[in-house]
Amino acid sequence: MATSMVNGARLAYDANGVGPPTVWVHGGFTDRRGAAAIAPLLAERRRFIAYDRRGHGDSERTPGRQRVADHVDDLGALLMALDAAPAHLLGNSDGGEVAIKLAVRRPELVASLCVHEPSLYSILPDPPDLAWIATAVAALERGDDEAAARVVIEDAALGAGAWDALPERTRRAFVHNAPPWLETARDPAYGRIAPEALAALTVPTLLTVGGEAFPMDAAIVARLGELLPHARRHTFADAGHIPHRTHPDEYARVVAAFLDDVP
Repeated sequence: MATSMVNGARLAYDANGVGPPTVWVHGGFTDRRGAAAIAPLLAERRRFIAYDRRGHGDSERTPGRQRVADHVDDLGALLMALDAAPAHLLGNSDGGEVAIKLAVRRPELVASLCVHEPSLYSILPDPPDLAWIATAVAALERGDDEAAARVVIEDAALGAGAWDALPERTRRAFVHNAPPWLETARDPAYGRIAPEALAALTVPTLLTVGGEAFPMDAAIVARLGELLPHARRHTFADAGHIPHRTHPDEYARVVAAFLDDVP
């Protein structure tokens, strides 16, 4: 593990391999270790960087509220600090939102995007059911981080019964990374992006979805496909919200094939 001082916070990261910089942007309630299974596969011909977003994993948990825009700024600054721009960004869930928003704001830093079920709820034509967010926020506000993590895993990521099936180490990591998500959920910009901003996006993009995705996640990816007609799409037929963990070989193979075709 290495660290870099970025925007007033020390961010932890792992870097392996040589070649085009390829950066993993993790989702909420998790950290860079979620990419452990795909890192050696993608580092064979690339400089693969996985970092902990501010407040997550081994990165510094700074006082005060962090907005989605702060995570976007952190990612851009980290790419510059590590001489990793333009980078191929791989983002999952909330990390997909961060990656897309950086590409919109600073396209010169982004060589390509590969995003799996990003949390861009606002692009759906009908308001989605986000009751799970309110339930998780209430649990965090009363100090029950494990209850919040359980809600997110079972109601928004993997389905009923998934929490108890996770290894204890994984459950501990989700609980540790629960508090910073509260700040994300409180941000009015969370899950929101202007459709016209997406339509103007020109970086090569791969949109992926799980064949067992929650209906809302599948709908987001479908809508993104309409707003980004140039984007490629792939479905991990037997996977859900975290194919990089459940189907790492397939995930790495699909991503590598896409990246090999990026100019």
